[in-house]
Amino acid sequence: MRTAALRRIYSRTLRSTVFIVTFVALAGLCNEPATVPDENGLKSLARDLSSRLSTYARSVTGIETIQQEYKMAVSRSEISFKPVDGGRVIQEIATQLGQLFANKVKALQAAVKHAESLTETFKWDPKISKANVTYISTKHWKNSSHLLDDEGVVYSKDFERQVMFGNSTVHIPVDIYDGDVDILNTVDWTGGMDEVWIQNRASDPELSWQYFGAQTGVLRSYPGTFWPGTLKADPPADVYDVRRRPWYTRVPAHRKT
Repeated sequence: MRTAALRRIYSRTLRSTVFIVTFVALAGLCNEPATVPDENGLKSLARDLSSRLSTYARSVTGIETIQQEYKMAVSRSEISFKPVDGGRVIQEIATQLGQLFANKVKALQAAVKHAESLTETFKWDPKISKANVTYISTKHWKNSSHLLDDEGVVYSKDFERQVMFGNSTVHIPVDIYDGDVDILNTVDWTGGMDEVWIQNRASDPELSWQYFGAQTGVLRSYPGTFWPGTLKADPPADVYDVRRRPWYTRVPAHRKT
């Protein structure tokens, strides 16, 4: 009861706040008078604006309805009050946040260790070809040879899109030839990241996107998904290059300093 009521209050208050700020801003831009009103005129405008905003705020937030529901809930003993130890509450929150961040750090460390292990054992193939590398492209995943009949594709409320929890997908910049030897070798060895990413998500179901960006421009991300806009009839131009993203460029800069 309390949670639902608080959510309604927050939602309605947020909408009314946005409207009020917008209304005041527009009021200063539209119908600007030729002359500045005198003191009495300003007071009259202020009272009128205050009355209008108050009426609108009560209408949008439903404050009177909320107050009535609250009183009825109290009369039915659906709401109880008890003293709260503020220090203890803060400590509990800190502990929960600490555990949350610890889980993310653990997942990242596991991914880094696994990536290092893959690079140490991978045998670079100078004669590698596209026929030797199997992967799912973020831009052409519907045409991927080993993804038949949307096998493993599900809609995820957490990610708000269709994803594949059993596979990662690969993005290659449009200005790079996807048959290049460096590209294919990178795609090949990073395919081994799926193992640790799947394990990470099993350990922490609330984990968000996991991805790896390489110097070659290859971006492998998990869970696998389509690139935004690619399913549209007229998809937008893809100008994304992981090597130009702030989170990527900060890593080499950090190592130098």
